[in-house]
Formats: sequence, C-alpha cells, structure tokens
Amino acid sequence: TMDSAPLAAEAFRKHRPAYLKGMASTLYFLALTLREAGIDDLALRGVFATGEVTTPLYRAVIEKVFHCRLLDSYGHMERTVGISQCLDGGYHAVTDYGLMEVVDRRPGSEPACSIGRVIGTGLYNLAMPLIRYDVGDTVEVFDDAPPCPCGRTLPLVKAVHGRQEDTITTPDGRFITSIFILPEFVRGVVMAQFVQETTDTLSIRIVPGPGWSEQEADALRAHAREMVGPTMTVRVTPIDHGDLLLDPSGKRRVVISRVQAPT
Repeated sequence: TMDSAPLAAEAFRKHRPAYLKGMASTLYFLALTLREAGIDDLALRGVFATGEVTTPLYRAVIEKVFHCRLLDSYGHMERTVGISQCLDGGYHAVTDYGLMEVVDRRPGSEPACSIGRVIGTGLYNLAMPLIRYDVGDTVEVFDDAPPCPCGRTLPLVKAVHGRQEDTITTPDGRFITSIFILPEFVRGVVMAQFVQETTDTLSIRIVPGPGWSEQEADALRAHAREMVGPTMTVRVTPIDHGDLLLDPSGKRRVVISRVQAPT
C-alpha cells in the first residue's frame, strides 16, 4: 500500500541490497507502490523475476523504479528445468541443471518456431530424482535456434508461456499465448487478467489507474477482438486490486483459461 512505501524504502536504504528477486507480479506491485509514493533513489544492480509471466508492463515499471535491468527466469521448485535470461535478452535452457524436452508441439507465433509442453528431468535433485516430470507448462522454441549475442552456447528458448491452461483457445481453432501484451496499447491499466470463462467468452478484468476511461476500455476490447477473432465475446470489467484472482499456489496469473484446450 501507499502507506507502507516509505517503510519499504527505508529498509532498502538501511540494508542496501544489490539485487532483488521475487514473483513477477509482487515485484511489479512493489515498484508501482514506490513510484506512486515518489520514491526514486533505490538503485539496484539487478532484479530477478520468476514464478509468473513477466509482462512488458511489469518490466518497464520495475526497471524504471530500480534503475537496473530485470532478468526473467523460469524453473520448477522440484529442480528439473531451469531457463534464465541473459543480459542480451535471450532465454537460455540451463542444460547442466536439467534436461528439457518439448513435446506435443504445434506451430508457434512465428515461422520456424513451435510451442509445446515442457518435460523435465533433473540433474541436481539427488535426494528425490524426477524423471520426465510434467507440470503442464508450455514454452516456445526455435526449430533451429540462432546463436545468442552473449556468446553462451546454452540452447535458446524463444518464450516461456506458462501453464497450458494459460492459453486462450478460440472456437475457430486459434491458440493465443501473447494476449498479455494488450495493456501496452492503452492507458491507465495497472493490472489486467484475461479469463476465458467459456469456449466463446473472454473476460478482461482491469485494475484501473490514471488515464483509464470508457474510451480506453473500448480500445482494449477492440485490440482483444483483433487477436481472438470474431467467434468470441469480449468483456472488459474494472476491479479492485484485492479482487485479482489467485491460483492455489498464490500466483497472480495474467491469463486464466477455464476451458479444456483440445489435444
């Protein structure tokens, strides 16, 4: 909350951390609270986001408030798969940490890319090894990965999309994995959740901020309809921050589908 922002800032000034790591949405709300309180002197060397999809909005606010780069990562608490972002922006599969297979592939967002389900075999968890562990997450990979400018030879992953249930599936057969970028095209969105309620219904739940209006809602609805096509009804609903949906693990997922995707 705004009231706690000075206390958080004082803790940063006292302990002077160089790095900050946390859930993507939690880091975003911390940065947003500090920004709204006018606190701009908390420079870090780096911020590491994990646990949830890091949207362009999250990244822009976090990097501006903490005056540093945000490096994204993906992994399993069970220590099977690790994917980390380098300073050149590439997502690298850490193959000496765990073996990653991508199965049940379908065409990706661009030619020569495909989206599939992650299967992991850990190389570090010797107490309880897991072989071909499947949690239902999806990633997008290159059919022939290019070299990364950073010089690392660890395989490049195009994008991490999260749970299979985080994919919007339209009645006319589209798989939408990047709908979370839409708030970038309108003003006044503090946080958005895209919820596929039924096969043909998409609910966009918005935590509004300065600049939000009916015109922005109409624009967001139009952008969403361009992406999902004419077979879905799109609703935009303003909500309070406390009404954001959490999954059983406590994550604020940006995209939530309550429809079983076809296999």
